[in-house]
Amino acid sequence: MGAWWQPRGYKNIRKRTILNAPWWGYGLILRQKQYSHEIYNVIAVGPGRGAGLRLEAKAPAPVGKEIVLSSGTGRIYVSLPEAGRADGRAVVLCPGGRYGYLELQSEGFDWVGYLNSMGCAAIVLRYTMPAGDPSKPVRDAEEAVALVRRHASEWGIRPDAVGIFGFSAGGHLASYVATNSRGEARPDFQCLFYPVVTMDSSYTHMPSRNNLIGPRATAADVRRYSNELNVDSTSPRAFIVANEDDVKVPARNAISYYLALMANGVPAALHVYPTGAHGWGFGGRFAYRRQLMGELEAWLDSL
Repeated sequence: MGAWWQPRGYKNIRKRTILNAPWWGYGLILRQKQYSHEIYNVIAVGPGRGAGLRLEAKAPAPVGKEIVLSSGTGRIYVSLPEAGRADGRAVVLCPGGRYGYLELQSEGFDWVGYLNSMGCAAIVLRYTMPAGDPSKPVRDAEEAVALVRRHASEWGIRPDAVGIFGFSAGGHLASYVATNSRGEARPDFQCLFYPVVTMDSSYTHMPSRNNLIGPRATAADVRRYSNELNVDSTSPRAFIVANEDDVKVPARNAISYYLALMANGVPAALHVYPTGAHGWGFGGRFAYRRQLMGELEAWLDSL
């Protein structure tokens, strides 16, 4: 089953793939995956004959107004708070998915209501997978941030209050844009949740690295996409979350980025929780959720 969770190519994924796992309950939707912009429910079926895991095409219902980016494959979904509640802040959300798919629901659309209730506009980014070209997701993310600023007057957004959220590999994309982009494409603040930050093979998330820069990446590419090495004094302030027991993306990713920000005099808050593992998103199990959301809300209110 492990090999199936690490798709080697989109052509290997079929809409009705059955895996032998007879202990699963019947008809339970376990999670959603996206492969090459096609989204599937992962469904447990059984017990009995035919028991196992099945992929069934099922797109999550997008939340917000859809805008197609210039890449043709990237999209943003714009949700604005009620007029009386809006305070001018905006957040571009970058879901994770090891640069091979997108967790659009739990790391995207599920955050919209929460952010809108705080007066923030929420813009979910469905970015293009790199497929050998790491500039593809970067261009989509930069365009998303720039578009929000260009529509600031129309959408009731302050041009100096456009932030970016990133989860897992989406945290790498968010922190890359925060540290490397310039002008209207650079966000004013960044919030990173269990982020991939480095491409250093000793503590990166190798599936994300391989999908982004390839298994034979050059030293120059490793350095270019190791975001902790590209922080400077102009990098935007940051709120960073990691878990000590995350075996997929070691907390060292978040810690190294935080230390780089501190070394350059950039205000940053780092929260490392003892448990939580990886990928809990908005609605997943996380023992410190109440504490985290309180810290996050206070930090956002301080902007």
